Amino acid sequence: MTQGTGGETASALDRQLYEALCHSGAVQQAILKALPDLVFRIRRDGTYIDFHGPSGFAPYVPPPDFVGKKVSQIMPPPVAQEAMEAIERAFQTGDLQIFEYELLQGGEPRQYQARLVVCGQDEVLCVVRDATRQNHARQALTESNQTLQALIQAAPLAIIALDLGGKVRMWNPAAERMFGYSEAEVLGRLPPIIPPERQEIFARMQARVLEKGETIPAEEGRPVRKDGTSLYATVYLAPLRNAAGQIIGSMGMVEDITERRQMREELRALTQRLLAAQDDERRSLSRELHDGLSQSLAMLAEDVEALLAEPPGAQQVKDRLLSFQQRVDSMAGEVRRMAHRLHPSILDHLGLEPALRSYCAEWARREGVELKFTARNLPEKLPLDVASCLYRVVQESLHNISRHAQSGKASVAVVGGGGAMRLVVKDYGVGFEPDAIRGARLGLISMRERVRHVNGVFNIESRPGHGAVIEARIPLVEEQKQDATKSAAGR
Repeated sequence: MTQGTGGETASALDRQLYEALCHSGAVQQAILKALPDLVFRIRRDGTYIDFHGPSGFAPYVPPPDFVGKKVSQIMPPPVAQEAMEAIERAFQTGDLQIFEYELLQGGEPRQYQARLVVCGQDEVLCVVRDATRQNHARQALTESNQTLQALIQAAPLAIIALDLGGKVRMWNPAAERMFGYSEAEVLGRLPPIIPPERQEIFARMQARVLEKGETIPAEEGRPVRKDGTSLYATVYLAPLRNAAGQIIGSMGMVEDITERRQMREELRALTQRLLAAQDDERRSLSRELHDGLSQSLAMLAEDVEALLAEPPGAQQVKDRLLSFQQRVDSMAGEVRRMAHRLHPSILDHLGLEPALRSYCAEWARREGVELKFTARNLPEKLPLDVASCLYRVVQESLHNISRHAQSGKASVAVVGGGGAMRLVVKDYGVGFEPDAIRGARLGLISMRERVRHVNGVFNIESRPGHGAVIEARIPLVEEQKQDATKSAAGR
């Protein structure tokens, strides 16, 4: 009875143990099937005992070719050596061993990670995972972060990152240059560039970004530099998010628009001065027409009427007609002078050199100034906009000499060559400080803008007591260069 009971108990234990083993084996098989990795059993001497791999996973060598063989017979020597060293470390320390290696498969390198753990007195379990995609993704992320950092470091705009408390967590080199604070001075602090009167406005902007996730495209402000001066700036603000999409701060970009704003204001002032100058010129022409030419024509008409009313003798008629001729010639000269002020027709018909030679001779005669004119290597064909630009620069330069230079002599030289036209107007008068009058004289501004309009370079050199030199250099297109070369060869 007792024996029977003992036998039945032993049999029950055997069944439970068997069922447990079966269950354990089923669990192991399920785990192996679920794993996306290669699993090897390897003896301490490096012999492959068994292998399991997921469907569709092609090992380095087919299983029939490596089971029963040693690692050194299958793997490249460097990889085999590293594997054997990891196996030995696992037996000596009893700890998990991890190493990575690379194999060439299908002509392309693939990266693997091997994890080894002792399982028994003389073998290890080795789990191998293909880490190629993971490594590529990690590398792409690293390169992307490096690119982003390079962009931030090289960006011309100040880029500033703030945490949820509004304290600085990033401050790029452009921000250092713009505001004068180094990164070390501002990290972990509230940004010192916001003036007190703008604190409340900035707080509202931050709230829109942090609480509502809004992006503020552009907002003009007046941030303050370290030296206490302020600048005009456009601020762009956006939420800064982590990988989970949670807002962890704000990212701002600041563009210094001080120079642009000043240029806009200067352009507005220049436009007003140009309009005023245009009105003054029109009034001047109107006065000359009314007070000069109109009066002369009226007086001539009266004299003709008087001559018709009381016919004198032949000699008197001749004398009166000679007087009429002189007055008409004078009026014709006045008309030509006014036409020259509007546009020189000789420039269209005869070209730049005759037009400049004629104008310089007339100006020297009228002003009583000794003027030397030189022209060399001018192209046979010159675009009207270039010719007109050079003519107007000479015209304005000589006008300024008349008004300001107090010079008894001057020179004008226009030379072609080197793919460009070069104009130099020089006087020997009182001179001036170019920086002191920059933007003040409309004539200088108009000359500079004319030259810039034809892609040229304009320069002024002067100092008090040493006269002035005005130089313009205008590049020529290929066809004009060829004409200039032919013209130079012909001379």
